[in-house]
Amino acid sequence: MTKKLSPNQQHKRVIQNFTDYLIKLEATGEKLPINQVDGNVNISELARVCDCKRGVFQKPDNTIGKMLKKAISDIGTQAKSVNQEESALKSQKDQALRDASKLSRELERATAEVEKLRDLTASLEQENKMLKNKLDGQKNATESMLDDGRRRFLWQE
Repeated sequence: MTKKLSPNQQHKRVIQNFTDYLIKLEATGEKLPINQVDGNVNISELARVCDCKRGVFQKPDNTIGKMLKKAISDIGTQAKSVNQEESALKSQKDQALRDASKLSRELERATAEVEKLRDLTASLEQENKMLKNKLDGQKNATESMLDDGRRRFLWQE
């Protein structure tokens, strides 16, 4: 069974792990890893290597944040190659084109559906008006028949 570390012990362990990692980078001549999306330091990778949470590196005022800031200026970060940037931009462009095409098809489908519904609404309104007129005619004939006692016939069209 592993012994649970106190917060102070955890903090010391993270600082030690990060220090060891920085020493290893300096010894091998490597640079801090970067995030391929925005080009900033890859905090997730650092957290994985140091066996801690990402939030530890995101606070610039704490010990780890100051160490990271110093390491960025001393060691530097990996540079993105032009091919990697072009590849990332090309994949973003391709994704945007696919999304635009999909949205265009959805818009066409929705527009066609709206047109069908408008046509249906217009025909139903016309039928409703015709039925109201027919009902009004029958009401008038019935009232007239009750008033004077004569029988009236409504011709079906």
